[in-house]
Amino acid sequence: MAYVHKVLGSDLLTAEQQEELDTLSEASHHRDTMRFTALDAVHLDEYYKLCERLQREYYLEREIEDLPVA
Repeated sequence: MAYVHKVLGSDLLTAEQQEELDTLSEASHHRDTMRFTALDAVHLDEYYKLCERLQREYYLEREIEDLPVA
């Protein structure tokens, strides 16, 4: 998890989500250290979309947990 940016709620990720985040986050790291290719751009776009999706899911879970029990 060396390259992973801190994602809100990342401690709540499943193992599969964490692996996906780890894989895609490498593109972000390589962007600053290597020649940036079109494939890197695709991976980086996937990484940012994943971060946004995970944050939306996290907020949705929090909203559901905060609902009063009837």
